[in-house]
Amino acid sequence: MALYKAVKYIHTEYANHQTKFIILSDSLSNLIAITSTRNQPDITKLIQEESLLAEKKNKHIHFVWIPGHIGIPGNEMADQEAHNAIASTSTVIINSITFTDAKNEIISHLYNKWHSHWRKLNTKLNKIKNNINPWKNPELNRKEETIINHLRIGHTHLMHSYLMSKDEPPLCDSCSVLLTVNHIITECNKYNQYRNQFHISEQICQALGPNPQDEKNLMLFLKKTELYNLI
Repeated sequence: MALYKAVKYIHTEYANHQTKFIILSDSLSNLIAITSTRNQPDITKLIQEESLLAEKKNKHIHFVWIPGHIGIPGNEMADQEAHNAIASTSTVIINSITFTDAKNEIISHLYNKWHSHWRKLNTKLNKIKNNINPWKNPELNRKEETIINHLRIGHTHLMHSYLMSKDEPPLCDSCSVLLTVNHIITECNKYNQYRNQFHISEQICQALGPNPQDEKNLMLFLKKTELYNLI
């Protein structure tokens, strides 16, 4: 910030006809950053912009590194003043925000707005997944990922092929109720044995959740019940 203030002062406030200026700093990392064009902090971009504007007014600024804390009176004095400013309650707070902070604030606002909207929806998926965080399935192959995603959104070949054939919605041949994902995964008496064997939760949100072990158990359950290739 000190470098930025010095450059801005030269550009906007220094009224003499002097054309050459030297700014001394013991911050080598900041001086290197000023000469770089990649991955710059916001303050560095501002320093570069002010330097360029000053250059257009024929004010040529040179930055020089000096060793810090070696007994140079002016450097020691500036360092002490900086510490005093940090501790002082009368230090003026600069009312500004960096580009990075602004970007993070916008992302956070949009995330919260999206999350709030998602929680208000009434879909099969958001009854299982009540947040917008990504669910990754690193231990599942491509077919298994497809199967579990179909189950999560509640649209499968087994339950919805009737839409193409224009038939009546299918009923469970064991329970005589409408065939749904929730029914075959958590309710159907026909699969109680395998549901217990593979520890399938009675809560659909957990049975189809992102836990890797639950996902493995679900795949074993689907294969044992011969539902695996019907989804």
